[in-house]
Amino acid sequence: MVIDHAEEMPMYKKGHRGWKKHADFLILNLLCLHLSFILAYCLRFQNGKLPYQDPVYLNIAVVLSVLDVLVSLLFNTLHNVLRRGFYQEIASTLKQVMLLFMISTLYLFSVQQSEEYSRIVLYLTMAFYAVINYGARLLWKRLLVKLGKSSARSMLIVTKDALAEEIFTDLKNTH
Repeated sequence: MVIDHAEEMPMYKKGHRGWKKHADFLILNLLCLHLSFILAYCLRFQNGKLPYQDPVYLNIAVVLSVLDVLVSLLFNTLHNVLRRGFYQEIASTLKQVMLLFMISTLYLFSVQQSEEYSRIVLYLTMAFYAVINYGARLLWKRLLVKLGKSSARSMLIVTKDALAEEIFTDLKNTH
């Protein structure tokens, strides 16, 4: 009988593939992006309003959100996110930010909205996003390790059929 603790943590199951595997990091990226966007807007305009109250900035917030998810999925920026060290994480975060910056700039140019939108807000958003997202990824990975969900463990037990159920129950009760 094989006891696989990965079943208890389906998000980090070894054979799990696709974007669902790192949905938590996709959501974390979006939260960091919007926090960065709000900070950049508030620093630039200092009018006491949120960017979502301005139709132009609401539109770009939606576009940035969609582009951020697409960059993560199409350019695979979350590949091996749980196994990366500090320097690899910096490189991956910068890759995410630079791709998002380039594609969003191309979008703004293509739809001819670049004049309505403050370039300072875009630059500040990307700078804040790089720093905030890097820190958030490190903290989230540390939390996952602390909770024991960052790597699913498997165990192979060789025993007699008569003892298998008892061993399985004992192991289940200890975790």
